[in-house]
Amino acid sequence: MADVLVERREAFENTGRDSGVRAIVVTGALAEIKRSVRASLGYTLEQALEREIEAQERCWSSKDAREGFAAFLAKREPRYEGR
Repeated sequence: MADVLVERREAFENTGRDSGVRAIVVTGALAEIKRSVRASLGYTLEQALEREIEAQERCWSSKDAREGFAAFLAKREPRYEGR
């Protein structure tokens, strides 16, 4: 079991290193995910989906999301600030 966890962690770390995914998750999306999961325990499916839309809008409208797109288009490494 431990070797499977290590393989998954390494795969995630390598993916993040190559594409910047890990940096985006750490800077804001992870907080949104945690907030959504905690709050959704008492929600109906419709309420949970509405909150998911709101959380995604906050993440995609962040400075880090814009920086990620700009860096991709400019073919450079992104400079995330946690915003």
